[in-house]
Amino acid sequence: MSFACPLCPKRQATKREHDRDINSVHVCSEKYYCPVVSCSRSENGAAGHFSREDGCRRHMLNKHGDRDGKMECVMDEQTRRIRRERKMMRRRGK
Repeated sequence: MSFACPLCPKRQATKREHDRDINSVHVCSEKYYCPVVSCSRSENGAAGHFSREDGCRRHMLNKHGDRDGKMECVMDEQTRRIRRERKMMRRRGK
């Protein structure tokens, strides 16, 4: 079974990949920022946000040397709400 994207010709093998494609490519409803205030990828930076948390983490590793993973991506309130809802849906098994 595969999941077809309603917005482009892509097909994903899992619902998780399908949802991630829609968010990161088409909707960009989740926003992650670098926690380093002086960084251009911070909330007040000119370069903007990351649409996925793994992109933010990769940035912190490569640009700021966060090898031990102690830094955390900053999220806006909408992203926090989306993540809470997603977690609740997983617990319900949907």
